[in-house]
Amino acid sequence: MGQQQQRNVVIKDGDISVFDLRDLILRLPTAQPITDAYESDATARVWYSSQQEHLAGWLSEYNGPGAYNRANPSTSSKHFYNHFRCAPGLVWLAEALGEDELVLRAGVESLRSAGPNPSSQCAAFRRVVPWARIMELLALQPEELQLDQSLGQKIKSFMKRVRLWSSDEQRQVSRAGQH
Repeated sequence: MGQQQQRNVVIKDGDISVFDLRDLILRLPTAQPITDAYESDATARVWYSSQQEHLAGWLSEYNGPGAYNRANPSTSSKHFYNHFRCAPGLVWLAEALGEDELVLRAGVESLRSAGPNPSSQCAAFRRVVPWARIMELLALQPEELQLDQSLGQKIKSFMKRVRLWSSDEQRQVSRAGQH
């Protein structure tokens, strides 16, 4: 066994497969202080011992009906992130990927202010840490955590194209407003 095989991670439309995200999640540190502090208030009984285990388990079944009998299975990490209904899981992912502590604390405050509904909490957190930021954080991961040694470069290149496109679009809108 020994050496892990390199895979070519494909980035398409600002997305990566849930399998690639899951494999990266399994390489991240389980304990995350902000997530752990936030979850210390939780009283719900769950099947998983950590958010890492929760996310990895969820993603391993994401392309099928899974435990929740999904009607529309997907292999999109972006879709997963934007539809997952466990705020501590989103906090853990951002924290484990290295999001700034102040941003994380603002996100936790935002989700606490959103009330008890999990969808509202997750939406509030995603307004602070959107999918585009998760992609940026993925690009910043050290090579030893990445499945594909060029993953960071691929994401950076994609993000640069998005920014260039956005800048061009803004210039066109600005010019149109001047006529």
